[in-house]
Amino acid sequence: MVGFLAPDFTLPSTDGATVTLSSLRGHPIILNFWATWCPPCRAEMTELEAFWQGYGSEDLILLGIDQGESRDVVERFTRTEVNITFPLLLDTRVDVGALYGVRALPTTIFIDADGRIQKIMVGGPLNRASLMDGGQRIGLAAQP
Repeated sequence: MVGFLAPDFTLPSTDGATVTLSSLRGHPIILNFWATWCPPCRAEMTELEAFWQGYGSEDLILLGIDQGESRDVVERFTRTEVNITFPLLLDTRVDVGALYGVRALPTTIFIDADGRIQKIMVGGPLNRASLMDGGQRIGLAAQP
């Protein structure tokens, strides 16, 4: 998949909006496939939030794509376990996960502004160095 155009999808977010990947073209994008029951996923949420905050929503789009869980489960997790402000999408039937070939969680996919996949990371938790490497591959300047 690396080097190929990222498959398009539309998913609902926890805030009730609908997000279509192709409508976000022109921005670097990180897709993080995760679930609340996944310990490495839970462990990397704070690092993902800090990375996203460092760039801001104008320069980087970060989408957390929950795999197979309900809105209630995800909202309860974000209310009680972590403070996440980046958008969380609900892939309740795991269709988008299957479209991207996700076989393990977490899986993080870095997509450049032209919509091409530049890096796929399987497993976690992610750290700042791995996020910076992926970020540079999709055209993000190094954070200070």
